[in-house]
This record gives sequence, C-alpha cells and structure tokens, in this order.
Amino acid sequence: MRKYFEFYNPTKINCGEGALRTIGAELECFGSKKPFVIASATAVRLGAADKVRSALRGGSVKESVLYDALPARLDLNVLRELKAKFLAEKCDGIIAVGGESAMDFGKGLKLFLSENCDDFLPIAGTAKRAEKLIPLIAVPTENGSGHETSGYVSLDDCYVSTPAIVPNVLVLDERVAALSPARVTAANVIYALANAIEAYVGADGVSLVEIYAQKAVALIFANIEKLVKDEENSGSALSVALASAYAGIAYGNVLFGAAHALAEALSDVSGEPMEEMITISLVPALNALSDAQKAKLQELLPFMCGVDKCGEIPQEERSAKAIEMVANLISNLHAACALPEKIKETKISRETFGAIADAAQDKRSAITEFRPIGQEEFLKLLNDAY
Repeated sequence: MRKYFEFYNPTKINCGEGALRTIGAELECFGSKKPFVIASATAVRLGAADKVRSALRGGSVKESVLYDALPARLDLNVLRELKAKFLAEKCDGIIAVGGESAMDFGKGLKLFLSENCDDFLPIAGTAKRAEKLIPLIAVPTENGSGHETSGYVSLDDCYVSTPAIVPNVLVLDERVAALSPARVTAANVIYALANAIEAYVGADGVSLVEIYAQKAVALIFANIEKLVKDEENSGSALSVALASAYAGIAYGNVLFGAAHALAEALSDVSGEPMEEMITISLVPALNALSDAQKAKLQELLPFMCGVDKCGEIPQEERSAKAIEMVANLISNLHAACALPEKIKETKISRETFGAIADAAQDKRSAITEFRPIGQEEFLKLLNDAY
C-alpha cells in the first residue's frame, strides 16, 4: 500500500424506487427554489426530462427552467449561453439530465457560475474553490462514463479539475435508468467496466478505490446481459447504474490506463462515440499490461465469475481468464446489440493510425500511467484492435 494517498467522494447517491422524488428535498437543503434543468435531446425524447420536472412539481419546488438543446459534445458557446440564461432567469441550482454530454455541461455551467468566468483557459489545471457554489444534481440516463461523480471536465486540450464542480447529489431512479436503447446501454456499461478495471490496476493498494472497483465489476457481470436481453428489467438497470457510479468514483481517484487514452483518441480523430471505442480498446489494453499489472488484474476474477469458479482456476491462469471473461462479455454484447469489437467494424482506416497514436500518447490517462505510454505502443494496440 502507498505511504500516502487521497480519496475524494463528496457526492451523495440517492438510488432506487422513488429516487426522483428526493430532488426537491435535496434542493431545499441548498436553499434552491428555482432550478435550471439542462437535458440532452435524447433525455427529452425519452421522457426523462419530463419525469424530473414532474417530480419537482410534486414536491416543494414549484418552478423550474428547462434548456433542452444540448449538443452531443461540450461546446464553449453553448456553455456561455447556458450561463446567460441561468442568470437571466434568476435560477439558483442546476439539474443535469442525460448522458455524458449533460453531465459535462452541468459541471461546466457550475464552474462558470462559481468562478464567474466565460472560458476554461484562464482556469485550466486546478481551479480554486469558490466561496459560493451552485448546487448540481446529476440524473444520468446513460451510465458508464463516470462523469456523474467526477470533479473534472475538459474541452479540446483544456482540462480543469476541481472539487468545486463535483455533483452534489447523484439520483438513480428506475424510471430513467432503463430508458436507453440496448446498444447505448451496453457501450456505456463497458465504459464503466473499463473505469473499474483500470482504476483497480492503477490503485496500487488504495483500498477505497479497490472496493468501489470490485463492487462495480461484480454488479456489471451479474446484470448487463440480463438488461440487454430485457430492457425493461428495472432491477438490473438500477444495478448497472449504480455500478457505473461506483466505477466512476474509483476512476475519478486514479485516472489511469491505455484503454481510456486510446478510446479517447479514436473518438477524437474519427468522430465515433468514445463509449463504443472503449469496447474496442479495452481487451488489447488488458493484454498489454505488464506482468505486475496482470497479477493485480487477476484479483478481480472472483468478482467476474464468483469465488467458487475462481477457486477452480489455477493461480497462474487467472489473469488470462479475467481478460477472457471481459472479451467474452464484449462478444456477447456484440452478438446481442451489434456493439463493435474491432476497428475494422467501424469507418476508421489504418491510414489514420499514426494520428490516433499521436493523440493517444498526449491523453492524461496515458501520461499518468505507472510509466508514460508512447506512440509505438499505441500503434501496436491499434493493430491488435483492428
């Protein structure tokens, strides 16, 4: 175990039946009477935004303002527009409803309001903690990215990390947790699995990170295939949503791994969704782990297949078995909902591999590895993933 470590997790998690009804009481604790609800187009189309606002009207909050035109990626001009509307409407709290984009916009808006700024560049790196913070409640509909519990946000090459933008409350309710189509759900859950695994491998004995990661892995392997086969399985939907939150908390305290760096670069260069790119990069990245890292990985096997089955596998074969189980899970999801397994199943050509490898080596999750990962290693991973 490390001689020193830090672990930060201030987000309150409200999970289960009727969780949406708690939002009003949570806002009341912050003195918020007029929340600003920002929602992705998908969250609006699937009815999640309406469910949130309906729950608010049934409680102590009688008035809210909705912004429902969020683009798929964080955009500086839209953030400025959100800030202007928030101030013009005299709102006093933020509720973000949707997937990764909504979470990013919620944190970006909280940052702009708390820091009284209109750009990331002047506060890049670690922003100061503002004296007055706007409460942020996250209601994710597409779980997996971990953005719903993290204190970081990035736009292009500008990265900001501060406790000031960590969501105050995470609300996981069966009425919104099971809304996404099977392929979207599957991709986001593999993203969560990558969060959990790479956090665990990089934790270096930080027990709190390990505990969150272990629980996330167990919940994912026990529930994701059930949910993809039955999209209305509210129990599995909630379990998967909670797993995503746990994985996000773990990864938010480590930020480590080749799978994340490569997936982000693949997405940046090709425009393909990062959630689907990580289903391509995860297994090659696990195969490329050092022997010491694979020894750490094998500790997750009991959470994938159960203690009894793990006990039947020789010690020296357990890391390979863990990678095999991840690969089989992705293959099963590929068969169930056409989730991509290989680069050749996308529009990405080999001619772009150099640009992708260059982009990957500059990603934060590559730089913060035990040792920085270089272009040659990423080129090998790309060829393995093809």
